[in-house]
Amino acid sequence: MIEPLKKGWPKIPESLDEIIKIFGDPFSYYSNGIFREADWHRDKFGFIDLPLPICLSFDLTIEKRRSMVHKRMIPVFNHVYSEIMKADLWQHLNPYGGCYCFRSKKSSSALSTHAWAISADFNPAQNRLGTKGIMPEEVIKIFEQCGFTWGGRWTGRWRDPMHFQYAKGA
Repeated sequence: MIEPLKKGWPKIPESLDEIIKIFGDPFSYYSNGIFREADWHRDKFGFIDLPLPICLSFDLTIEKRRSMVHKRMIPVFNHVYSEIMKADLWQHLNPYGGCYCFRSKKSSSALSTHAWAISADFNPAQNRLGTKGIMPEEVIKIFEQCGFTWGGRWTGRWRDPMHFQYAKGA
């Protein structure tokens, strides 16, 4: 059984304000209307080695061996991926839709949890927005036991079965 939270893991935020408090304020990286994304990357992000290469969903000829995640999320993602490997479920995450992308949510002008690299998308072609998707229950269980919210539990057109985020209600 996976522990819901490990010592040293960040608190699971329950709002945008908590995400900013725990993971940083990207708006503090704006000067004269320009986002200093390189500084945001340097200060907030690190890389993890993926257990196995994974294809990018937008170009299946490119394999990723590393992923950029928020520095505070490195032990969390490493643990999740280790558990997925132990359960022989890695193939269900392929192809990889990504973790970091500085953008708004599809449903509003609020920033997506991807802007903090605290979420990841997997197998987008078979887990399209608004559909039930095909994400295996075993994968969902591992992510949820590690504090992630699965977008496949959302309802209506914003149901997002490719999406796992380390935040609730955000």
